[in-house]
Amino acid sequence: MLTQSSSLSRAMRAAAVQTAASGPGLLAGLQEQKVPVVPSPALRREWLLAVVGGNCETILKLLEQDPSLMSVVDPVMGFTALHWLAKHSQQKTFAEVITRIREKGCAISVDTRTPKAGLTPLHVAAQQGHVSLVELLVKVYKADTGLRDHSGCKAWQYLPADTSSELMELVGALAVPGSHGTGIERRAPRRWRQLSVPKFVRRALSFFRP
Repeated sequence: MLTQSSSLSRAMRAAAVQTAASGPGLLAGLQEQKVPVVPSPALRREWLLAVVGGNCETILKLLEQDPSLMSVVDPVMGFTALHWLAKHSQQKTFAEVITRIREKGCAISVDTRTPKAGLTPLHVAAQQGHVSLVELLVKVYKADTGLRDHSGCKAWQYLPADTSSELMELVGALAVPGSHGTGIERRAPRRWRQLSVPKFVRRALSFFRP
């Protein structure tokens, strides 16, 4: 009986190893890398400070340590790292982060939404007027231009009034009836107030105090 049980255990372990190696999955190689599934409060705090402050070096270092940090949402605005990188218009880091995540076999979506406002990174980039990043998101990463936030607005409606017609068309404006009007008519009302980075940091850190 003992011999049979030991053989069964060895077979199950072998099957588990084979299954882990057979496909990428959500966090491929998790057992090999021993990456924590839930980041510790200290690691979450360090990560949020890095993404809010736009510290590219620290972002990439922590990402190498724990890819699951990409799913961390800040407790104030509901932004993920991709939202903050879009806000800061850090195109190089944005691209490198996605490349690193995919190299690790992890799934990542550029269309992730904030819980409260329903904003995607494309919405945020458009709100900030980061034209180059908007182009990158749509052309390279195939961001969904048809998604609406919780105010009912698509990303193109947040673009500046002087945005070129080519970019407006790329982001989907010309597919909307009446979008050929004036710039003021095309733009969505900005119904949410952004916090300054120092004010955000103070408020966010309060969530980690005992």
